[in-house]
Amino acid sequence: MLKTRVRTLLVVVPLCVIVLALSHLPYVLTCAIAFLSLAGIYEIYSAANLLTSRKQLYVSWLLAVAICFMDIPEYWAILAVILLAAVIVFSHWMRH
Repeated sequence: MLKTRVRTLLVVVPLCVIVLALSHLPYVLTCAIAFLSLAGIYEIYSAANLLTSRKQLYVSWLLAVAICFMDIPEYWAILAVILLAAVIVFSHWMRH
């Protein structure tokens, strides 16, 4: 268990240093956020035992990446709607 965490640390820390060093470039942080979004969505689907529905997973990934790269003028309003939709969807999933 400890070996796995040390290996993860040896991969994640250099990646974080590289991202922070290149953060002055416009799309470096955006790509990092998109990658974290993809990983987070995968973890949520895994925790909810929904990895069998690949179409939903791929659509969620596509929307997450699209949102990361879109220039949204009223970003806070869009995030509020997305949060509300996520709460509704996950409460529906948890009932089943």
